[in-house]
Formats: sequence, structure tokens, C-alpha cells
Amino acid sequence: MPTTGFSLYDSFHIGWLAFGILAIWFVAHQYRLATDEARKKIRIALAWALICAEMIRDSYIFFLETWSIRSLPLDLCGMALVVILIYAYTQNKTVGELLYSIFLPGAFAALLFPNWTHREMFSFMNNYSFTYHILIVAFIIMLIASKELRPQPKNLWKPALFLLILTPIMYMFNKHYETNFWFLSTPSAGSPIVPLEHIFGNPGYIFGLVLLLFIVWLVLYLPFALRKKS
Repeated sequence: MPTTGFSLYDSFHIGWLAFGILAIWFVAHQYRLATDEARKKIRIALAWALICAEMIRDSYIFFLETWSIRSLPLDLCGMALVVILIYAYTQNKTVGELLYSIFLPGAFAALLFPNWTHREMFSFMNNYSFTYHILIVAFIIMLIASKELRPQPKNLWKPALFLLILTPIMYMFNKHYETNFWFLSTPSAGSPIVPLEHIFGNPGYIFGLVLLLFIVWLVLYLPFALRKKS
């Protein structure tokens, strides 16, 4: 077993995915059976767990590695902790829609195509990265499983507007500071974005990302649309 890094879908990666499935099922099952008061406590506990995890990660990088502007939590999953915290206290439907349509597929993609494969196996940063993204998915899935969150296809314009506003800002930020938040500067190695870059070029692959997002939204929202018609 190598001591430095891992490969996509090797035994180490698959092991984490299997653990993630079990953890997500457990959290969703417990939340579905919980009372309203208990659900509130679970939401708040998970939200603050994500924030504490981010603070520990930032401290680790600052003291034990080399901190740079690239270390800022400005990727989608970094922003997710703020959105989750807001939902935990407010149960706002628009915030819930953002969680389902944007941050759920983002966290899923991170787990399926992690960009931290260079990290040493079982290192703090490796364990943190998998655990953090599993918690994001678990939080959103438990809302869906309990039917607390009911995504509405008619509300897709809200996440679309969210992305329409923030994407150009993140793109310009990346260009100015030579970062790669939201993978708007270059695709993550091994991810489905790489073929899009081959087809559309760079930055043309961002257009391909939009098309991919529409397909993801179709998959995510079609069951709810069909259920509404039945």
C-alpha cells in the first residue's frame, strides 16, 4: 500500500465511499425518525461541526503547512458551511433549494472525483476532506429523506440566479489571484470536466459545465416533477 497519495477508485477511495454511504444512511435514518425538536438539534450540531472542522483545517494549514490565498474556503463546498448554518436555524426554502441544486451535486462530485489524491493516505487533510464532504451530503440527504425539504422545479431560477451572479465574480477573482476556485481556471484532474476542456477548450469548457449542470438538474428534479404530476 503506498504511503503517499491514492488513486481514483482504488481500494482506499472505494473504502471511503463505502463508509460515506453507511454514514449518510445512518444520519438520514436517525433524522427521519427524530422529533421536530430533535431534528433542530441535529441540524444545528451538524452545521457547527462543519464550521469547527473548517476552523481546525485552517489552523492546520496555517501552523503546519504554508497558508496562501488558495487556502481560503471559497470553493463551493467551503461556502456550503455558511448556507447549511443558515438553513439549520431558519429552514428557509430558498436556502434549501440552493443546498439541493448546487451544494449537493458539488459535494457528491468532490467525493467521486477528489482533488486531494496527492495527500498522504490517512493524513489529517485526507481524513478531513472526505469527512467534511460526507457531512455535507449527509446533511442535505437527511432533509430529503425526512421530506422536510421538497425541491421544486419551478424554483430552479433561484439557484440559476445565484450562479449567474457569483460565477463571473469567482472567475475574475481566480484570474486576479491565480487561484482555481469552482474549477473555473482549470478542470480537476480525473473529473468529467477534463473531457469538456478537450471539446470546448479553456475557458470554453465553462460553457460545457453549464450544459453538464442542466443535465444534473434534470436528473435531480425529474423525480419531483413526475411525482407532482402523478
